[in-house]
Amino acid sequence: MPNPIKILALLYAIAVVGCATGPSGKTFDSAMGEWNTRFTTISGKPESPRMTIIDETKATYGYAGGRIFFDAVNDQRKWEGYWVEDYGPNMSCAEKKDGSDVWGRVVFRFNDAYNSFDGDWDTCGEGKKFPWTGYR
Repeated sequence: MPNPIKILALLYAIAVVGCATGPSGKTFDSAMGEWNTRFTTISGKPESPRMTIIDETKATYGYAGGRIFFDAVNDQRKWEGYWVEDYGPNMSCAEKKDGSDVWGRVVFRFNDAYNSFDGDWDTCGEGKKFPWTGYR
């Protein structure tokens, strides 16, 4: 006979961990809306800010006044642009974007259901890439 305590523990783990770590399973018509995101900072610290994609040109996220300006939307699934933050203790770009010297390129690749993306970012457009993922 199965152990009821182990079964309850397994169901709890599936409900809590499974729901908190991936896409909702719901399908969306576009990328616009609220997202849970994850990235690692230059110093190696993981961050999980909420992001709002406002339209095909702009998004905001809850880290250092973060904002994204999209300048290329390819086939609706691959969005490219640059991120900008108000401050960054470990970096300063020679060029300014949107009034800040803390910025870099970003690319998001959305799945067909628009409920997750994988992407990457760099600093100052220099090309060394770091992962940035999102789900809702």
